[in-house]
Amino acid sequence: MSSGKKKTAKRIRGFFAGVKRALPTIGRILIWLVIIAVCAVPALFLNSFIGYLPVLALLVLMVVSFVYMLLLRFFIEYEDESKIATCERETEMAFKIRIKNRSILVYPRVDLKITLSGPFKGGDTSTETSITLAPFEERIFTFDVSFGHLGRHQVGIEKIQVYGPLGVFKYSLRGGSVNTIEVTPRIWHLDSLSLSDEVSAENSKARNSANIDGMDYSGVRQYVVGDPIKNIHWKLSAHMLDYVTRQTEIFGNTGVTVVLDMCAKKHDAETSMSMMDTIIETAAAVCSYARSVGMDCRLLFFNREKEEENVHVSGDGTFTQLVHRLPALTESRMDYSVKELLKEASGLHGQNNIVLCTASADEETLIQLRQIKYRGYNPLVFFVLPKDAGDRERDNLIAPLNALDGTGVGSFVISAASELERGDF
Repeated sequence: MSSGKKKTAKRIRGFFAGVKRALPTIGRILIWLVIIAVCAVPALFLNSFIGYLPVLALLVLMVVSFVYMLLLRFFIEYEDESKIATCERETEMAFKIRIKNRSILVYPRVDLKITLSGPFKGGDTSTETSITLAPFEERIFTFDVSFGHLGRHQVGIEKIQVYGPLGVFKYSLRGGSVNTIEVTPRIWHLDSLSLSDEVSAENSKARNSANIDGMDYSGVRQYVVGDPIKNIHWKLSAHMLDYVTRQTEIFGNTGVTVVLDMCAKKHDAETSMSMMDTIIETAAAVCSYARSVGMDCRLLFFNREKEEENVHVSGDGTFTQLVHRLPALTESRMDYSVKELLKEASGLHGQNNIVLCTASADEETLIQLRQIKYRGYNPLVFFVLPKDAGDRERDNLIAPLNALDGTGVGSFVISAASELERGDF
């Protein structure tokens, strides 16, 4: 469908949606027009005080209804009593809102609009309900909410509408009872993970460093794409009829570095948030498992200011505010280069296990992972797919991972973090 046709279809849908929203108001207007017409009939035929009495009575009732409505707005009290500050994603939480009438007046109708706002545009949902309140009556509404995405959510009364006795006049009170909840990653339990407890092969040879051609190095290995040209041992390469690279001293540590790659193909907001949730919760699960077996754990990522961060994971609380520091998923690698993150992870004093959590498997990244493996590190990849991906789309997205077959680089494909508890990694 062309862009012009899509815009036209969107305008038509918007028009009919507007008409649907206006139908109740239009219906009330028609009813009151009929009532006014009926009351005016005696005045047209009798042309006396008695003939005008129905119209005058209707006007008096409207004035009384208006004044009554103005009084009602001062005596309604509402409060969110749940006081929930944080919760894990997909954990059902109970919320409680109290509504109270502090007067001897009767509230014939009160409309409540309870809203749940999400961390991304278009993710808001709302529920409306109508009640009546007797003099000094108090109502308590309880409802359960399960938050599907990480980030900051708000739950509470967005708006209250108070109606007069005839239902003609109403007054809207903007809700002030809003509860802000930080939805934190759910820590999924990994039964096993293929982590290595040995430093890289190059590190183990560092004890036997030698000096050849006036340069200190710890040995040689076969050249792999990406090795610096200056590290090639030209004399030995000529003798062996194949390129070989000097192994320089790298002092590594036994631990895990988790690299968060926030680049992915463009999807709708809901799908992108689900994929981001999975990336973060996968990282949290890996870190939790690593710490449970006594390994040091670090996170590497680019924050929203496009700055590289290297964070030590001291506990599950490290992930509480992580979602606010990470950018949304983006197609551009210009400012969020996973190449730089992997280079940092496998650099001086790097951990021997490198876990990449990503939703993008480009050729450059896969080549770099193979190089990291050749250098003696233990790289693992958790590749995140959209939940609603069809078979053909799924096959196309994971096809590049075939380049890792036979390289020793572990790769795992998931669509949701919950799959971590059902898989063998």
